[in-house]
Amino acid sequence: FSWNPTPAATGYIVEVFNDKNEKIFEQKTTNTLLKKDLRTAAPYSWQVKAISKEGLESEKSEAFKFTLIGKKLDKPTIEKPDNDFLREVKWQAVE
Repeated sequence: FSWNPTPAATGYIVEVFNDKNEKIFEQKTTNTLLKKDLRTAAPYSWQVKAISKEGLESEKSEAFKFTLIGKKLDKPTIEKPDNDFLREVKWQAVE
């Protein structure tokens, strides 16, 4: 995420939302660049607001919508034990 600096801002708050408009991430930073790992094949939106040295917050920026393109990962499959006394857990790797 990157944005233009705001005059007199000493920091920023970045908020990321899922497609249901639920906040999934919020972080304060002093930079105008922030890296964050997100799930692929999912739509998001994000906003940023400035913070002054006195701690005052600006209004939020306009929301920017985007989708990370990529293949969803398959769910691993758990192999059920043959009996209740077996304590070894196994699963199959996803290819």
